[in-house]
Amino acid sequence: MLNENSINERIKVLDGDISKANQQLVSLDKQKVELVGLLNALQGAKQQCTQFLKELNDDDQPSGQEGDVG
Repeated sequence: MLNENSINERIKVLDGDISKANQQLVSLDKQKVELVGLLNALQGAKQQCTQFLKELNDDDQPSGQEGDVG
């Protein structure tokens, strides 16, 4: 039966659910910031490796033939 007490109990349950959802949002926001930082670091490391490969390939070119074709 619907009465004031049962409605107040339902409000308490809903308040708890709202609190949990808010805590999850805060946690997910923190995880997103951490993952964006990790992604940036990984992309920087990849870019550095690509640059190392370019330098190695440039060092392997005989003098006067850097990028020149025929």
